[in-house]
Amino acid sequence: MNHTGNTSTCRPREILRSVTRLYPAAWQHYNQARIDRGRSLPDWPDWCYCPMALAYAIVSNGAPVGVLPANPSHIAILAALASWRMSQVVYQFDSDLADNLISTKMDKLPAAIYQLPQWGMYVDLSALDAIPLAGFFAHLEYDVNDGRTELRILVDPGE
Repeated sequence: MNHTGNTSTCRPREILRSVTRLYPAAWQHYNQARIDRGRSLPDWPDWCYCPMALAYAIVSNGAPVGVLPANPSHIAILAALASWRMSQVVYQFDSDLADNLISTKMDKLPAAIYQLPQWGMYVDLSALDAIPLAGFFAHLEYDVNDGRTELRILVDPGE
């Protein structure tokens, strides 16, 4: 697996710019939540950049839980981008590794998942003919209400 650094035309960065235009104050809210973590906000493990509850609050413009925002898919997009934007690293699988990962059966998250190299990552799949996607974002979620851990995958169809 390779990772690429700073390139000026990078699909996830284009997505980040688009979402920043839609939610211009989002990153300030994330910065403040990280400061308030464990003080005026619930605490969460270090391996989680910020729980998705904040993305819900931003996208819903502070509406109560249970009120579906106009664009509910933006919650997952904002949460993935918030985690990814801290490093902005893009990984690329070679075809052998991709084949091995696709054929691996997994019924629970391995403990090593908590030691991901970044809070969020983008995996570029555009060079793999067998996978008809541009890539995907991945990050770990911690639900502050029930303590549940989730590996969140946001598929980028490349449309």
